Amino acid sequence: RTSGVRVRERHLRRVFRIICSSRVDFGDYFDHLLPWYAHRGRPQRLVRHLRGPQEKISRSWILKVADFVGEDYGKKLRDQPAVLERIVSTTSLESMKSLNKGIKNWTESLDGVEPQDVPESLRLMKESLGDLWKKPVAGDFVRKGIVGDWRNHFSPKQVEQMKERIALKTEGSDVMTLWNDVDLP
Repeated sequence: RTSGVRVRERHLRRVFRIICSSRVDFGDYFDHLLPWYAHRGRPQRLVRHLRGPQEKISRSWILKVADFVGEDYGKKLRDQPAVLERIVSTTSLESMKSLNKGIKNWTESLDGVEPQDVPESLRLMKESLGDLWKKPVAGDFVRKGIVGDWRNHFSPKQVEQMKERIALKTEGSDVMTLWNDVDLP
């Protein structure tokens, strides 16, 4: 049991380094967030960052997202409450946790795919994961849905590194005020 904890901690440290060096599959989080945030004052844009816990994703926010995508989508959800309820149900923490089983060995589904047919994002993921690519996922992809649970996983040194990274990436922006109520590093 102790060795499993050490492996998990070693893996978390590696993932932390990958995130802090921006070598993640779909690019640096802040490189996506900051351009989006710059448009927050434009009335025709929905500028709201949905974050955990999942209970914060309410019917009203689902309708706002639908309206943002297109008025017809919002109207359809209002006219067909069963469809809205299905979205609420599908995005619930319980429903998302049910995905964990299918995620455990997902890389096996790519075994027979020719290298040239593998999307660039998956190739980068495989490259960044190295030997971990073939190992079944040990933990759950969707975990607790508790705001602030990061404190149970970050060392004091990692908290300081993350604070420095956030300060560097968000210099000149007030984007971090989005999370004033959740006490991020």
